[in-house]
Amino acid sequence: MRAFEKAAGARVYRVAAGALEELRQRIESLDRRAARLGCEPIRLRDTGERDRNGNALVVLHGRAPALAGWSLAAIVECHAGKVSVRPVSDAGERLAAETLARGWCEHCGLRRRRTRTFVVVHLATGETRQVGSGCLRDFLGRQDPERACRQAERLALAREQLECAQQTSTTQSTGRGEAAVESLAVHAAHVIRADGWVARARAHERGVVASADRARQSLERTPDAPGPDDRALAQAALRWARTLLASKPDATRFEREAVAVAGAEGALGRREQGLVCALIAVYRQRRARSRHLAQPGTRLETTVLVERVTPRRSHRYGTVYRCELIDADVNRLVWWQTGDSPLRAGQVIALVGRVERHTRFGDTPVTVVSHCRTRRAGGRADKETSAVTGSDKATPEEAWHG
Repeated sequence: MRAFEKAAGARVYRVAAGALEELRQRIESLDRRAARLGCEPIRLRDTGERDRNGNALVVLHGRAPALAGWSLAAIVECHAGKVSVRPVSDAGERLAAETLARGWCEHCGLRRRRTRTFVVVHLATGETRQVGSGCLRDFLGRQDPERACRQAERLALAREQLECAQQTSTTQSTGRGEAAVESLAVHAAHVIRADGWVARARAHERGVVASADRARQSLERTPDAPGPDDRALAQAALRWARTLLASKPDATRFEREAVAVAGAEGALGRREQGLVCALIAVYRQRRARSRHLAQPGTRLETTVLVERVTPRRSHRYGTVYRCELIDADVNRLVWWQTGDSPLRAGQVIALVGRVERHTRFGDTPVTVVSHCRTRRAGGRADKETSAVTGSDKATPEEAWHG
């Protein structure tokens, strides 16, 4: 493999042949974003070679940004006291997290509460330096590092996509029984609902088992342990990630990674298992922290996911449909639909209506909307339909009660 990498002139990744096209599309998406930012192109090249398990051998082409004789090699991130390295170039691949100091900048000599620093490598001597993001401009002789940092982020994301694909193909090839997304998510919901979420870093400090590892143990040892509520929570969280988060224009890094893992097929590695558990925990937390939207009587325009549609009998309308909705931040809404074809659970729609009132489901704020127009997200608006309001509740069942 090393000889092949030397001949190829770059690191070679093993990727399942069936996943190659989807992976290529993801890299092309990153390349388009890089082009819009004026950055160097990023390309995935299939060498045409296959290993004994049928995996494709691919190479990532993308030039690491260089300024004033220094090249950006890696992005160093620190969260919850843990240092992680996101390689940008082959030089960054050789860096070990334990050799890098948390929040340290070798330019100003100060250790601060930094969440991100950069490792740069001198092109002539190979010398490395860890520099804080705020010091990069001064370190590089007043040159603007903004574009270089954007290119570094794109390259890091591309390498992460390839690492994930390689890890998945490796676990499938070696026959290790890694958990599929849906199966693990159900057991993650089961352990999180019972005992809350514990990250691996915090679990190590406390001397307890992390939620991801407990979920994996539950899947292996007690596959029938989850109940209907666990399955409902897991399905709702995955659907939220695959629909609303996937279309969110300003998604955070965690949200982008959650979208990727929610759409993964087949085996999951250790890191991806932790991400699935974090996704369940974040969805559950945001749902519990729902907030009221806008003020009663004002216009509301938002994109929502239809979580549940329940038909109810009405003296005036015959049948009304109580539509339970969430937005991208998992704020909860309800709309009593009386006209046109009823919405379907799982739809993502652009909704324009009026805030009828604010209510609560237990301690959770819920926004009741009326006089709504809907369209599929990105589609054409449907005609306006009516809604049951506070003064038109023919039966107690039609009244909002959460």
